[in-house]
Amino acid sequence: MSLKEIAAMTGTSVSTVSRVLSGKSPKCASQPVADKIRAAARELGYVPNQYARALKTGAGEQPVPWRVAVVVFRLSSLAEDPFFEELYRCVETELLARGCQVRLLAQPDGAAMEELSAADGVVLLGRCDQAHIAAVRDRNRSLVGLWRNPMEGELDQVFCSGEKAAQAAVDYLIHLGHRDIAYIGDGSAEGRFVGYTHALLAHQIPIRLPLVYETGQAREEGRAAMERLLEDKRATAVLCANDWTALGALEALNAHKSRKEPPISVISIDNIELSARAVPMLTTMNIPRRDMAHLAVTLLIDRLERGHSEYLSLELPARLMERDSCYVKV
Repeated sequence: MSLKEIAAMTGTSVSTVSRVLSGKSPKCASQPVADKIRAAARELGYVPNQYARALKTGAGEQPVPWRVAVVVFRLSSLAEDPFFEELYRCVETELLARGCQVRLLAQPDGAAMEELSAADGVVLLGRCDQAHIAAVRDRNRSLVGLWRNPMEGELDQVFCSGEKAAQAAVDYLIHLGHRDIAYIGDGSAEGRFVGYTHALLAHQIPIRLPLVYETGQAREEGRAAMERLLEDKRATAVLCANDWTALGALEALNAHKSRKEPPISVISIDNIELSARAVPMLTTMNIPRRDMAHLAVTLLIDRLERGHSEYLSLELPARLMERDSCYVKV
């Protein structure tokens, strides 16, 4: 399948298609256009023409492309969580740029799981339990995990600690003068909630369970939790476990603006593309998706080429994106 066919299918130029799929010019097309090109490439089964590249560089035989399955266990569709949609886009771009065939498997059943045996390598995207990791390893031992918190097990992994990101976010709120800090998200032993509690205890602030609003990671759950928080009037700031719930929380705050009360600071984790377009623009901890995808694909291909045999764990830092949704407490 050629770039020319993808260009004709998407109504774009061959050069634009080439730049989008190579990942070398991320701003060469708007996001909707880039998404359309990638979707067409997936539909048509596009693989970069490595033989043509070999001719240009004087290389020998045409290399056989690696077949890589990208597996997401916790989502039936990437549209459910923009962070993982963007992370997958980064992984897919990296794999295509290296001449790999890419297959996405969301919540794979028995038949889909058997496809992993035919793949050369596997990328595990997002949190999964040990049973899932074991099931993948039974079928394919060349795998890399890509997630917010480190996992146990015999596999390469690249992560950005959700626990450390949450702790840094709460530290920032405390620096702004807040002590009544709520949490919207999974209130179990999940890393981001652990980071929230550790930050409070480090500043000798008691953990108050009424300020923990247990939710999943959907936008509407964030809105409902913020509405309850506004009714309770116990908090001056809130950490949302991810940007998607935080955007829902901001919707509730914007609907509440007619009441003359002090604003509530909102901070979250991920830095998805929508966070910079929110009103107000969302203060968040950036998870470096492009760097994580680049390193994960590098590790996977290096393992496929027998470049390393030990299991490697690479941690990248989260970085604060100061915007408009946090205020100094007066």
